[in-house]
Amino acid sequence: LRFGVDASGEFYILTKADGKIRTLKTPGSTSLKTPAPETVNWLSPNPGNGLFELLVPQNLEQETTIQVVNELGQVVWQQAYHRCPAQLDLRQLPAGNYWVSWQSAGRQFVQQVQKQ
Repeated sequence: LRFGVDASGEFYILTKADGKIRTLKTPGSTSLKTPAPETVNWLSPNPGNGLFELLVPQNLEQETTIQVVNELGQVVWQQAYHRCPAQLDLRQLPAGNYWVSWQSAGRQFVQQVQKQ
């Protein structure tokens, strides 16, 4: 499993399961290019049992959609928020690694979390 940012600024996930490359797009984006995601450590606890809290230094400036992507590149959970802290309840998902992404102040963030 690999992930990163391609030459055009798109975030991608490559899985060994089928070898396909999937891109992660920000909802509501009007640009052909999404900003390069910044890797952050604002989800706690990590690893965790499925209840994660998103803690950012300031409130989100506007409503944002938080997306959770599995190892196959599928969006398995999403929720709109406009305040922090935001609680992500992923207890219904199987144990594994997931990527959580959100956008605030024109910047895109991504963090890997492990659900035990």
